[in-house]
Amino acid sequence: MDNPGPFTLGDFQIGAPGTQQTPATQIPSLVGMSGASLQVRLSGGTGGSTINVFIQTSIDQGQSWFDVANVSFATTPGVQVLNLSGLDKAVPVTPGNLTLSSGTILDGPLGDRLQAVVISTGTYGAGTLVSVRGVAR
Repeated sequence: MDNPGPFTLGDFQIGAPGTQQTPATQIPSLVGMSGASLQVRLSGGTGGSTINVFIQTSIDQGQSWFDVANVSFATTPGVQVLNLSGLDKAVPVTPGNLTLSSGTILDGPLGDRLQAVVISTGTYGAGTLVSVRGVAR
C-alpha cells in the first residue's frame, strides 16, 4: 500500500440538524489499502436525537461515493470501533449512498480514499463533537 498508517476523516462540530462530510482536501490517498480500522467518537452529546456516521469509499477517484459502514449514536457520548476488509466479498453488491442500515459494515469493496458523512437530527448542545480516526493497512 502506498500510504499505510494513521489518518483522520475529520472532527465534526454538531449543533443544529444537518449533514457534514470530510473536506475534499483532507481525504488521504489510500491506494493499495486492503483494510482499515476506524474509531468513531462522540463527545458531549447533550440534547439532540440521532447521529449517523457513514464511512464511504470511492473507486472512481472521488467522482461518486458509496457506504461501507454506518455507526450511530443518540445522546450518550461513546466510542465505536470497526474494521473494514477489502478481501471478503465474493458476490457483487449494489452500492448505496447514505442508505446503509445503522450498525452495518459492508466488507469487500475499498477504493483509494475514504470519507465520513455525519448526519445529525435534533439540536445538540455546545461542545458536541464527532471525531473519526483510522489506520490503513
